[in-house]
Amino acid sequence: MEKRMDRILAKTEKTLLKEYRNALKKIRAELAQLYGTFPLTGAKSLEARRLRNLEIFILNEINRIYRNNQSTLYDSLSEMYNMTGWAIEMEIGGAQMAWGVINPDVIRRAVMAPIDKLTLNDRLERNRRKIIAEIKHQLTQGLIMGNSYEKIAQRIKNVLEQDVRKARVIARTEGHRIRNTGKFDSAKRAAELGLEMVKVWDATLDHRTRPAHRKLDGKKVGVNENFISPAGGIGPGPGMMNHPKDDIQCRCIFRLEFPGFEPQKRRIRGEGVQPYTTYERWAKARGFKVGM
Repeated sequence: MEKRMDRILAKTEKTLLKEYRNALKKIRAELAQLYGTFPLTGAKSLEARRLRNLEIFILNEINRIYRNNQSTLYDSLSEMYNMTGWAIEMEIGGAQMAWGVINPDVIRRAVMAPIDKLTLNDRLERNRRKIIAEIKHQLTQGLIMGNSYEKIAQRIKNVLEQDVRKARVIARTEGHRIRNTGKFDSAKRAAELGLEMVKVWDATLDHRTRPAHRKLDGKKVGVNENFISPAGGIGPGPGMMNHPKDDIQCRCIFRLEFPGFEPQKRRIRGEGVQPYTTYERWAKARGFKVGM
């Protein structure tokens, strides 16, 4: 299931990148046309007209990007939520807990759940406004300095590349959150049916894992209880800690553990499946610290 999730996320990132590339291609073409129509003459009226035409065109392109990105992210996250919930429920409860067709409102609430008080749409809108303001600034500076078509195109390319990185962070953070949300919702349903289990925090075993999550590795709480992070977050699982320092680009998961069925094996990045170990023991064996 995790590999299928990774493929969905990779496809999503590829689609987002394609949107920005297409936009840059159109903006370059528009720049070339405008510079041909209104050559550099020093006339303020022509410079103002050139700037206004560029702003209108680019604003429309940015709005188009964000509309498409919003739709792409919503569809991908909905698919991931549904897939996670179905897989977990079949694993722990079989036909008794069959996920079935989920109410669209349930999916929407899961996808739009806030991170640090901002929903997916809130973060996209915040980034949209920032990129528009930055592009306007770069256009104005480029024209004031008498930049060539190529230099202004490079200014815009730099801004779009920064926004691509932000879009990728959102996709990865939201994708991670929705995986764990689907698993958490399934666990709650299983607990309501009387299944006894606990949630166990599983950190990614590599040096990139943030110190707070190294310490959380192996921590057990009840299904309806919260994890408490040394970094300040409190929530039902990784990606759902209601704190940016815990949630942004987190790679941890939680697993469900039944009494008497503790794990014997654990997958370690770059090492494959190995005898079960905690992050602390794994780190000490490799000579680096676990703590903050």
